[in-house]
Amino acid sequence: MAGRPASAREPTAPSAPERHAEPRARAADRPPVRPPAPARPPVRPPATTAPRAPLAPSAVLGLQQAVGNKQVAALLAGGRGTAAGDRPPATPDAVPARPPDAATVPGPTRRPGADAGGHLDGEPVVDLGGVADRPDLAAPAARIQQAALAEQAVVRTTAATLRAQVDADVLARAAEVRTRTATEVSALGGLVAGRKAEVSQRARAATGALEAVTAAQSARARASAGPARQQLQQRVTAKRGEATRAATEQANLAQDGGAQQSQRAVETSAEIEGRITATARQKAAAYPGDADVRDAVHEAVTGTAHEVAADMAAKSRDLGAEARRTATELATSIRHAGADLAQELGTSTAEVERSLTDAAGTTADQISGMGSDQAVRLTAVGRQAQSALDGLRTAAVAQVQAAGRQTLDAVQATGADARSGIDHAEQDAVVELATGARSAVAALASSPGRGRPARDDLDEFGEQVSAELQGARAQTTTGLTAAADAARRQLGSHVGGLGQALDGGHGVVDAQATALLGSAGEAFDAAQSATDSATGTALAELAEAHAGATDQYVGGLDEQVRTATGTWAEQREQTVGEIETNVGDQLAGHRAAEMRAPQQLDDAAREGAEAAEASIWEQIGAGIWNAIKKFGEGLLFLLVLTLGVFGLLLALGLVVLSVKGFLIALAVAGLCLLVYAVVTGIADRWAQYRRVWGDQPWYVDIGAALGITVLSVGGAFGVTQLLEGVSGYDFVSFEGLSPQQRAERITEGVLTIATILLFRSVAKRAGPIGEGLTARGRGVVESIADLFRRPGERRPVTDEPVVDEPAVVPDAYARLGERFRLSADTVEMMRDSRADPAVLEALLSRGLDGERVALAASDHGALGLSLLDALTRAGVTEGVAMQVLQDAAALGRLPEAEALSRSGVLARLLARRGPEEVVLLVDQLGVPGVEIVDGLARTGVSDAVATDAAMIAQRIGAIAEVRQLATSGNLENPAGLRAFLREVELEVRAGQRGKLVSLQEAARRSESGRVALEQSGEARTEDGAASGADVIDHGAREALQQKVVTGASRPDAVNPVTVNLEKAASQLRGESGEVPPAGYARIADIRIENPANAMFPLERAALLEALRNDGVDAAVLRGVDRVHVTNGTGTHVYTPGEF
Repeated sequence: MAGRPASAREPTAPSAPERHAEPRARAADRPPVRPPAPARPPVRPPATTAPRAPLAPSAVLGLQQAVGNKQVAALLAGGRGTAAGDRPPATPDAVPARPPDAATVPGPTRRPGADAGGHLDGEPVVDLGGVADRPDLAAPAARIQQAALAEQAVVRTTAATLRAQVDADVLARAAEVRTRTATEVSALGGLVAGRKAEVSQRARAATGALEAVTAAQSARARASAGPARQQLQQRVTAKRGEATRAATEQANLAQDGGAQQSQRAVETSAEIEGRITATARQKAAAYPGDADVRDAVHEAVTGTAHEVAADMAAKSRDLGAEARRTATELATSIRHAGADLAQELGTSTAEVERSLTDAAGTTADQISGMGSDQAVRLTAVGRQAQSALDGLRTAAVAQVQAAGRQTLDAVQATGADARSGIDHAEQDAVVELATGARSAVAALASSPGRGRPARDDLDEFGEQVSAELQGARAQTTTGLTAAADAARRQLGSHVGGLGQALDGGHGVVDAQATALLGSAGEAFDAAQSATDSATGTALAELAEAHAGATDQYVGGLDEQVRTATGTWAEQREQTVGEIETNVGDQLAGHRAAEMRAPQQLDDAAREGAEAAEASIWEQIGAGIWNAIKKFGEGLLFLLVLTLGVFGLLLALGLVVLSVKGFLIALAVAGLCLLVYAVVTGIADRWAQYRRVWGDQPWYVDIGAALGITVLSVGGAFGVTQLLEGVSGYDFVSFEGLSPQQRAERITEGVLTIATILLFRSVAKRAGPIGEGLTARGRGVVESIADLFRRPGERRPVTDEPVVDEPAVVPDAYARLGERFRLSADTVEMMRDSRADPAVLEALLSRGLDGERVALAASDHGALGLSLLDALTRAGVTEGVAMQVLQDAAALGRLPEAEALSRSGVLARLLARRGPEEVVLLVDQLGVPGVEIVDGLARTGVSDAVATDAAMIAQRIGAIAEVRQLATSGNLENPAGLRAFLREVELEVRAGQRGKLVSLQEAARRSESGRVALEQSGEARTEDGAASGADVIDHGAREALQQKVVTGASRPDAVNPVTVNLEKAASQLRGESGEVPPAGYARIADIRIENPANAMFPLERAALLEALRNDGVDAAVLRGVDRVHVTNGTGTHVYTPGEF
């Protein structure tokens, strides 16, 4: 190889400047290691280095010179015979560390044509063939080769370690990115879930508050009816009081007016009487004649004056009494009219109260509707807010995931770039180390043979080359480490940037979620505010409506009171005016009598003088003649009256035209005349009594009335006149009678008695006068005789049943008034109501207010008092009982409330509820529904559940059945009745009737024994578990599975009756989980309700055959004891053996 030219043996090695420039150029061409950008840059292919020629011997010399080995350099220089002008080559630079490029590859990238050691294809790291003929160079060349191999190994180890480190950093950072992304996604989910929970909570809170407000306002609206009705009742009561006071005022004015006119009549008459008496005294004193004549004149004149004055006084007293009586009657009439008006006022109050209640109910329903509408709106707002939050979370999660993927890409790109750079640097360093070593060995090999360097110089040269290689390797590993550290920092930067981005995005999402929550809250608050405003407006309008209705109604009552007061005032003025006119007329008559008095006194004086001068027989004859004239006038009147009666009886067909018929008419006329004589005698004698004796104590008047009656009856038969004439005294005035008066009365009595005896004798001689009666007349006489034979007894004239009215003790009301210190108006109101005094006494004995009781009796009658009696007897307070009465009457539910009060239901409900709620319950549910509530509540069911059960029963039309179950005490599980009724309602709405039929069957059976619906804990199965069936009848020990068939039959299908029978049998066998109780008969009860079903019209035998033909046999009915089938022809009972 020494003989080959340098160009032929090996390419010329580049000079030191070229070697320095080449790495720099390659480094300049390669971008510096920097943290990866978010987007992965394109991976550059690794730079390649062209193969180099071995170093020329001048390179070895330059190398020795560079390291200061002058001796070897001198040997080399001398051996080459360098020209004087030649400069030694520059010292070769250390192999620079190539920074890693931007791709992650499985392993180090090799240069084209180089193996893993940086050798060219088939070329050793160091070609020792060139020094084979130079033993002195073999050892240095070998050391150079070993040094190069050692440094290459260090480079490869370092590169592998850094690649592993980069891979680990990439994996760690990728895991951190994934964890951070997942954490952020989870945090976003938690954030949004929390905000959604807040939205839900606020929606629930807002809805709850809204429902509470609307419920409270609705209840307030309903409750407002009570105060409105109470105010109405108070104002009506006040108007009643006004009517009573107005009537009392007018009555008092009427009585005062009558009293004034009565006093006027009496006083004016007294004045006139006084003047007449004075005139009489003057005339008696002035009459001429002897003492006897003057005494007779004085007696006659004063007697006449006394009679005139007494007549005037009596008439004045009567007129005054009449004035007082008329005024009192008017006052009483006005008072009664006032009481009637007070009672009539407010007769339509119940209708107005109902309108107030209806208005309150309507407003309450409107408020409830507002609440429902707003609740729907709040729910919609909540859902919108939650939907928006879900959208926000979805968008934010997408952004987070995108940022995570982008960061993962950047991390992967940075890792790939770092690996690629390490690979390139490793490859370049290995190649350059190998190239430098080959160049040094080639330089040794090309050194001249003569003037060879000493061994120490060669060793030093080898060490220097080794140090050179070691420095190049150190520079490379330092660069690799720096590049790996830069990559680690870049990876951290990516993760940090992702964290900052996620934190910022999290804050934005939090702010947006908070804004959505705030918007929802504002919507909730707005809804609440709108509801408050709307309900407040509704309540205000309700209050105005109540006030308007009350004002309008009370205004009408006020108009009635004003009109009545005006009428009473007119009546008073008219009556007092008439009294005043009558008094004036009477006084005018008295004045006229006063004008006539002088003449009458003169006549009396003359008659007195004549009587004084006449004999006693003349006086007796005058008296007898006067009696005969009066008797003749009376007899003539009797005859005329008899003729009139006889004609009337003939016209009526009661008597025949005969003497006996005339005698009958005479008897009738005589009887009438006797009655007339008795009545007029009582009146005249009573007037005489008043004229003579004046006003006397009441007991004297009573005795005088009895005596006057006896005297008048005796006067009709002539006895009284006869006795007065014989005694010489008037039996009323007890004044002495003159001979003329005595003769007149004796004659009148004798003639009257004689006439009566004459008529009796004529009647006897004529025979039975009954023969003068016609058949019709005899019937009338017999009827009159029956009346006299059985006084107080009446023959029924119709076939209508006689209703016995309770006997009312006339003074019972007065006694109540005295006992309980009641006002006269209150007693009168009780009397007018005809209320049972016993009930009134019971109520008053319990401390109830008398006036309120009287008003209740007047307004609501016996029903109202019965309700008050039952409630207060049960311990309900007066106020609550009165409230129930008024509310029930206002709603038109008084009969129902009274019935419930007598049964004790109302009192039990009032112990747990308010009166308004109870009355509304009565109005809503009626008597049976309220009894359901009471019956269930008495078994421990809550009021709300019991009320709901009654309402459901009302809606499904099963109020009677549910009432039977709830009140009979025979339902085993009343607490589960409402749930069962809800299922019934759902079936009824769906057009099914199965459970409804079971309910009806259980109700029917509960009349005779204890029953259970669907499940029983009292009757157990064979293994001791609770039993089940549609209806379990404990009394009859039967378990029923019921099926209602509403489907029509088809020729191509099994009849629905058969299908339902098979299901019932399966259930009775316990195959569906319902096991009937042990020892109970198991009955399959089928009800066919569709006429279009072929089995609907079949009789028993045909129905049995049809079921057999449809596949029903004993096997199908296994476990069934009886089969009941009800169709259009009735209920048919079968046993399984018949199939």
